[in-house]
Amino acid sequence: MRFRTDAQRKAVFANMNRFSVKDDIQNVLDKARFEYTPAAETYVRALNESDAMYGDKGTRTQALYIANNLQPKTDEQKLAVKQLMAIGYDKPMPLVYEPDPVDTMSELELERITDSLTDYMRDVRDMRVARGGTSEFLLQDYKDFAEEYGYPLDKVLVANDWVKDVLSDDIVKAIEAAEERVKIDWS
Repeated sequence: MRFRTDAQRKAVFANMNRFSVKDDIQNVLDKARFEYTPAAETYVRALNESDAMYGDKGTRTQALYIANNLQPKTDEQKLAVKQLMAIGYDKPMPLVYEPDPVDTMSELELERITDSLTDYMRDVRDMRVARGGTSEFLLQDYKDFAEEYGYPLDKVLVANDWVKDVLSDDIVKAIEAAEERVKIDWS
């Protein structure tokens, strides 16, 4: 192959040595050694088809689907999820895992949210039971409260004072995750 300029030659060889987005995703996944959830496994298996049908843009979207369906347990796996998110959003990949910053909630803010939430959820439960529905609270109830009152969902979940017996499984998991991200300042 003949090149007219040195810049042409460099551009061709740079593209020949470039990994594809699909290869980047696969390298991240291979290194982290995840145990895939069924949904994540489906998205990983569809990686080749996504790349063939939609190119880099579709493969980046696939990276986001995969990342959102993984359950990282180690710091290496948490880094891999952040790297997949970076690939998906076409951002530079982090090389070191750094935990997300912890949000702090004052005791007064906790009390205010808890009082409002308790009244709101009691009304939701009473209306649902009156219509012949379940008395179990749903994650959507908490999301609706957070949106209506303008509170961050994580703080609403931490402020929950209902016993686990009346909470759906997805709320219990969401509360446990929120408690890792939101700390209460008792001073």
